[in-house]
Amino acid sequence: MQDMSRKSHKRELFRVAFKMFILKSFDGVSIPDIEKATGFTRGTIFHYADTKLDLFRQVVEYYVL
Repeated sequence: MQDMSRKSHKRELFRVAFKMFILKSFDGVSIPDIEKATGFTRGTIFHYADTKLDLFRQVVEYYVL
């Protein structure tokens, strides 16, 4: 059950981050912006990505490649 929750959190994080990166560009998005939009803590975000750049790369990989 916990795995489903983790997958769901990751999908939601990627979905929101993707939308934000498209609308505002990489430099226009901050981790606090992503925290606010997702309702996730910084710790949760950094559980899935080491840095904002890492998150961006993972999102591009997930949605584009």
